[in-house]
Order: sequence, then C-alpha cells, then structure tokens
Amino acid sequence: MTSLPKPSRQKNANIYAKICTYADPTVVSLDYGPHGGGHGHPDKLGIILFGADHELAPDPGSIQYGVPLHLEWFKTTLSHNTILVDQQPQAPCTGELHTFDIRDDIRIASASANDAYPGVQFKRTIALLNNGIVLDLVDLHSEEEHTYDWVFHCKGAFSSPQSFTPCKPLGTEHGYQHVTHPRSTQTNDTWKAQWSLNDANVTLNICTFKVLRLSVFFRPSQVSSLLNVF
Repeated sequence: MTSLPKPSRQKNANIYAKICTYADPTVVSLDYGPHGGGHGHPDKLGIILFGADHELAPDPGSIQYGVPLHLEWFKTTLSHNTILVDQQPQAPCTGELHTFDIRDDIRIASASANDAYPGVQFKRTIALLNNGIVLDLVDLHSEEEHTYDWVFHCKGAFSSPQSFTPCKPLGTEHGYQHVTHPRSTQTNDTWKAQWSLNDANVTLNICTFKVLRLSVFFRPSQVSSLLNVF
C-alpha cells in the first residue's frame, strides 16, 4: 500500500504546495517552483491528484532522454495537468505562491506563473474540502485573444452523459500529434464526466457561461510500455 503524506501543513517553497484532508485520503499538489534547468518540464501550475490509494491524475514522469517521446510527449506541457495557450508549450519560468491556508474544513493553495506565456496573466487556485471535493479556479487574462486548453489526465474508464463524436487530429506538434482517438463536443452548460479505477472514482464538473469545446483523447499508446521499463 502506498503511504499517504501526513495530513498536517506541507509546503516546499522551492517546488510545490501540497494539500490533503484528515479523514478522507485525498491529496492535491500544485507545482509552482523553479523550472529545473535542463531536467525541468514546462508544467507550471500543474496539478497531481491522489486518492483511494491511487495516483488518479498523474504527472507523466520521465523516460530515457534518447527516446523520441521524451521530448515529443513527456517534456511537453500537454502531457501535464495544466494550461496551454494557443497549443504552445510554456516558457521555462518560476511561479509564485500567493496563498497556502490550512483550516479545519478547507485547504487552499494559490499560485501564479505570469512568465509562462508572454502577455498572459496566469493564476491557479486549488481548494480541497473535507469530503474530497477539489475546486480548481483558473484565472487567465490577456489583452489579445487566445485559445486556452485546460488539460486533465486521469486514470480509469471514462464515461460522460455528453455525446462525443470523432474529430480531426487536435494538432500537429508539441504533443498533440501523439494523442489518439480524439473526440469532441460543444456545450454552453455544466459538463460532467467520470473516471472509474478499481475502487476509486473521479467525477469532474465543469461550469461555463460560454460555448465550450470539449475534447477527450488517449495518450500515446507507447507511453505505458515505456514507463513499465523503469
């Protein structure tokens, strides 16, 4: 069994903020620290979700640097649970932690990474409630119009009441060329999806006030086999 972090306040000022509940074993981490030089990934303000003794929304990890997918997938922004602007990777940067607040009924971590994309103010706030509910608030502001991709990788069997139809490839570079079986739909209402993994279930609710294009896809088929080598 994987050991859980202690439910007390945990913070590493150089890497990430981690918040977890006392009774319900749910843990969320928010990456905001230094880029990490040549070993760093463009994943600022990325999150990782752990619950029910499973890593549910994982970080992609890494593989041998000589394998093409190291640069084409593992070291892309798309392979992480964060935000892309106009399908471009984030610039190497260091974020700033603004809030780390632990209370009896809620735990909050908030950070920004305004150097990730030129001209875009990027802030993310994660709140974890005692019942395991995670609130994810992303603030993006710019003078120019952009397309924002909110990316969430989750393990388990996917299901949604929303109807998705096969669509053309989502992109041709920066990791998009490697996603498989893309499907999409549009909605201007609250959207719900669920992932089931053994005894763990993740339910996602997205609220929007504008027409939202939703896309689902599978990561490159080679990823699992490559990770099993290490």
